Amino acid sequence: MAGYIINFFYDQDKDKIYRPITTKLQRFIKQSTALRIYILLNSISLIIAALLSYRIFIFFLFYQFIIWLYSHKFSKIVFINNFINSILMLFPFLALFLFYENFSKHILYLAIFLFLLMLIKDICKDLDSYKFDNIFNYHTLPNTIGVFYTKAILDILLVFLSLTSIFLAFQKYLYEIRLYYLLTAFLCLNSGIFIWFIKTSKINSLILMIKFWIFLGTISLLFINGNPLPLHILE
Repeated sequence: MAGYIINFFYDQDKDKIYRPITTKLQRFIKQSTALRIYILLNSISLIIAALLSYRIFIFFLFYQFIIWLYSHKFSKIVFINNFINSILMLFPFLALFLFYENFSKHILYLAIFLFLLMLIKDICKDLDSYKFDNIFNYHTLPNTIGVFYTKAILDILLVFLSLTSIFLAFQKYLYEIRLYYLLTAFLCLNSGIFIWFIKTSKINSLILMIKFWIFLGTISLLFINGNPLPLHILE
């Protein structure tokens, strides 16, 4: 929640045009109030972390700093912004495995799969806000190397994601949800063609599909038994 607030604080000029309805709602809250809430939320998370473990406290202190640094600096650096944002989304889950010393190559494969999904979603968002980024001089892939080459990069990432999905589909520990990864590979190949025939302003449909697919993948983990995944740790 704190990360969302600080990211909006730095992107509010673009969001006034890109997300007018959300921005109108957020205008009811003063910037000074939003920053106080940001500090409060960070403080609460650090207090909870300190009660659990000094290692968790150090991790969240570092994590909060990186989120602020991303919003303040990295979000304006071409491609680095997509890369770091995708890592930030994934980092807490990987930290959980490291904390419980339960890291394995299986988790690494799943992390690569999720990272590619996040990265593709983030680049699609840049295509969706392409015109608005140009107005406020945001250095994103579409307004730096062009829409054509950005779509070409998306195609390459979709191929990598498709290959990763096929690989995961034939892993024994994911046997129960093999269909999910086979469908992912199929959708990746179709999406690679789809992005060339739609306007950048209509790519939001692909972003929504990716969000739903990430949610569906998370739910599908419930159907896995006896594997080195989050449910195994909790047990």
